[in-house]
Amino acid sequence: MRQLDIAARRWHWSLIATFIVVIVGLATFPFGLIAGAVALPAIWWLAQFDQGRRNVVVFYDVEGASATWFESLVTNAQAMAQAQKLCRLQTSRQLTGNHQRKTNALAGSLVQRSSLTLTFTQPKHLITNVVVPTLTCGRDALYLLPDRVLVRSGSAFSDIAYSRLCLNWSASRFIENSAPPRDARQVDTRWQYSNLNGGPDRRFKNNRRLPVMLYDELSLTTQEGLSWILQSSKPDSARQLGNTLERAPMLTVIDSPAPSFMHTPVASRPAPTAPTSPGRAAPLPNWFPDPANTQLLRWWDGRGWTEHTQPVQR
Repeated sequence: MRQLDIAARRWHWSLIATFIVVIVGLATFPFGLIAGAVALPAIWWLAQFDQGRRNVVVFYDVEGASATWFESLVTNAQAMAQAQKLCRLQTSRQLTGNHQRKTNALAGSLVQRSSLTLTFTQPKHLITNVVVPTLTCGRDALYLLPDRVLVRSGSAFSDIAYSRLCLNWSASRFIENSAPPRDARQVDTRWQYSNLNGGPDRRFKNNRRLPVMLYDELSLTTQEGLSWILQSSKPDSARQLGNTLERAPMLTVIDSPAPSFMHTPVASRPAPTAPTSPGRAAPLPNWFPDPANTQLLRWWDGRGWTEHTQPVQR
């Protein structure tokens, strides 16, 4: 996460150079065109330099049950992406007085929704080898990776283990003030200006009957403060996605520090022996007993020991 935060905050040197070249070119026209042509290779090199320093590369090798689960996650996310309307609920305010309810189609609360997109593009500033279901709302995004949820808020990144998510699904009734999505189910109608008995308030002209639509609603929250409430017009799509998220396997994270990991500086521990016998090839990457501490497991990356350790499970 620290690497992503640093990469996201780095300047675009190629954009700065392009801006300077354009200003100088306009100020010294037509001689500035020659300077611009000469500067093009340097700007191209800076663009490649920016791409390398503003991105973090993470490759996944997902196998077995974890691979099956992640394929199911992508499949259910693709099904949900077909919904004609996806929204994120931002704020909700209860309507208490009779006047407020009568002028808002007898609604119980006013809800502010924002448009939500579900795509399968690479996360910003992260290059990876897997398809990543991405929920985007404004400057916020959730990236559903094989081992965690990557959370972006503006240019800041954080991550959350799937086991930390609190998931709740429900079918939510919503009074639509605009054209309803065709894939949602209409369950009722309401007068925009209504009497308490449900009839129309004759004092208002152009009083419309508003459709009451049934949406699939999925809430993703954590004790740390994450709160995303998603609405999908496609029936059962949010429920299926939520069920898949609940079945997320417990995966061991090795590419960035996690709260349960302990890190021993490489220089401070004795040089360990590779976990193999003489005459045999080095084993594949895995956790092995730490030669320097029998209470720990240490990660072997296929070539040597790393700084990542975790307690032995008794």
